[in-house]
Amino acid sequence: MPGTSRAVRRRFGYADSAHRKQGDARKRLQDRPGSEFEVVAPDRKELDITVWDRVVERLNHISPQVVVNCAAFTDVDACEDHPLAVRKANVEGPRNLAQASARFNCKMIHISTDYVFSGQKSIPQPYFEDDAMEPISAYGRSKMESEMAVRTMPSTM
Repeated sequence: MPGTSRAVRRRFGYADSAHRKQGDARKRLQDRPGSEFEVVAPDRKELDITVWDRVVERLNHISPQVVVNCAAFTDVDACEDHPLAVRKANVEGPRNLAQASARFNCKMIHISTDYVFSGQKSIPQPYFEDDAMEPISAYGRSKMESEMAVRTMPSTM
């Protein structure tokens, strides 16, 4: 990384979306002091995860060991009005990343949300990964579909 003298042992590819406030998660990954990782963090203009060929081209170019997907259409209210855009960003994009990660033998971390749950758990306790998903919004349904899409790939963590 520019301006650093530490040895780079691993490369992180990272996908982010213009639907988040200027890539909050991406910025946090980039700004980690003392990290042993080089973070390659293309913005939406540099990598549109909804276009398969661009995903393959980019992963081939950067050769990441791990891809962290934080890209999503996250405006919960707008998701109700823009189902096609939501599906492309929240389902097709993550599927492309997972399939390309498997192709290039790198791991993928997919960030999800508590919106995949209904919020109506009968016992007052936190939700766990293996709890039944019962989303009540278009956003939650799209994130549930994205989880199902990436779980089938051997690269997904």
